[in-house]
Amino acid sequence: MIELLAYTLTLMAVGVLAAPVVRRLAAPTWYRLARERGRPGIPVLAVGGALVLTGILWLIGERRGVFGAILLILWFGAPLTAFFVVRAWLTDRRNRRGHRGQ
Repeated sequence: MIELLAYTLTLMAVGVLAAPVVRRLAAPTWYRLARERGRPGIPVLAVGGALVLTGILWLIGERRGVFGAILLILWFGAPLTAFFVVRAWLTDRRNRRGHRGQ
């Protein structure tokens, strides 16, 4: 249980530190077009892919060296990427609803 708490707290800390960098990145064209069309598959695919990738990384286990560093980056990067994708998707949807009503 304490490992899950430590993982969650680390994810939150990395997310807070990575947020300014993520905000400066421009969204790819295909992502913007999918958002405009309202395709729900993008956030579902992001979350599902993060779960599958995190599960595979958990099965691989701890490693040392460069391979271990890559696994650690993916271990924290996959859920954070999914979180940022879903947050951007929902934020854009709320902004579009607010502009239509005015």
